[in-house]
Amino acid sequence: MNEATRKLLESYPVGYYDFHPDANINFQMNRWLAWGEDSSMIEELRAISPRVQSHADFIREFLALAEKAEGAGAKVKAAYYWRGAEFFMKGADPRRKGLRARFIGIVRDAQGVSDADIERVPYTEAGAGASLPALRFGKGGAKGALLLHGGFDSYFEEIIAPAKVFAAEGYDVVLFEGPGQGGVLEGGLPMTHRWELPVRAVLDHFGLGSAALIGISLGGYLALRAAAFEPRIGRVVAWDVIYDAFDTLLSQLPRAAILAIKACLALRADALVDLVVRSRMGRDLVAQWGVEQGMRVFGAPRPSGFLRAIDRCSASSFSRSLSCDALLLAGAEDHFVPLETLYLQHRALSNARGVATRIFTKAQSAQGHCQVGNMGLALRVILDWLESTSPIVEGAYAPGPGLRGKSVAME
Repeated sequence: MNEATRKLLESYPVGYYDFHPDANINFQMNRWLAWGEDSSMIEELRAISPRVQSHADFIREFLALAEKAEGAGAKVKAAYYWRGAEFFMKGADPRRKGLRARFIGIVRDAQGVSDADIERVPYTEAGAGASLPALRFGKGGAKGALLLHGGFDSYFEEIIAPAKVFAAEGYDVVLFEGPGQGGVLEGGLPMTHRWELPVRAVLDHFGLGSAALIGISLGGYLALRAAAFEPRIGRVVAWDVIYDAFDTLLSQLPRAAILAIKACLALRADALVDLVVRSRMGRDLVAQWGVEQGMRVFGAPRPSGFLRAIDRCSASSFSRSLSCDALLLAGAEDHFVPLETLYLQHRALSNARGVATRIFTKAQSAQGHCQVGNMGLALRVILDWLESTSPIVEGAYAPGPGLRGKSVAME
């Protein structure tokens, strides 16, 4: 790792704060703080927390903070407050479009990205004229190509900063949005579990014969799926691991409720599934957000339809087919994804060329989902792993320093 990159990563904020008793609201507060570039957000978030008892409260308070930040000339901070407010808005909320435009405009400007920099990748799987947006940094980088994408509900503007870190290290980075993400979802194209399709389109468009692939959040599942079916992917990073999205989604429910939902789906008793799920949504903020957002992302009009779609997002069906190198990341106290998921995924990659794992802890302020609280540490781990593995797709595999044999837990 070059010295400039090391210093940049050391400048990333470190700290996962207990702003709110609701785990998901607390995570979202920490999430936007991680990129907001302003330490004053810490006290501002603490101040609003007692007034946040619902998603409507969260939206109201974040909008007020955004207006205050904009009035003070803190445009980047305002942008992340607007994004936080928009995140919890329902799909039909008329405010969403304007807030999205404000967010992406400010972040692109801050990162030195213009509309002219965005390439349109033809995506014929969705019909003639369909395309995916992509940004390329470090074209021709000596360390080879690297594809980067988000997950369940991401905009690629949120991860321009890490894309530029990889480019600064010598990688030819293509950051893209696929179906169900950002502008692609806004354009009417819902999520697909067959992520090899958008990855294949990106590889073809840029003429890349081989690449590493990094997926964030649900993107961890998506990236592993793509690597199993696309032979040009020589290394893959699941940041973090989601082995079975359906089980992960239901993991916080009582076991009896999980069994009942699965039985009703098997019997195609969709009306009963909808009733049970909507009842839970009325009592649980996480369930309310997860199902409503999931229906929007997957283009499903009913909870049962969303559950059927997310049930296809299971790595059990393809893990044995994955033959490249894999790095699996997990937070020890991830409120979305049980830690046992890491072990399930690790065992399932029985034919991978090499598997490395890393569990991040509370002592590192990285115990949460996707290491929000210490993103710099996660990026260092990924960069170190990329340096220690072979970028080639075909030919002999020679483990680098620290990687001996099939399975390694990274320090």
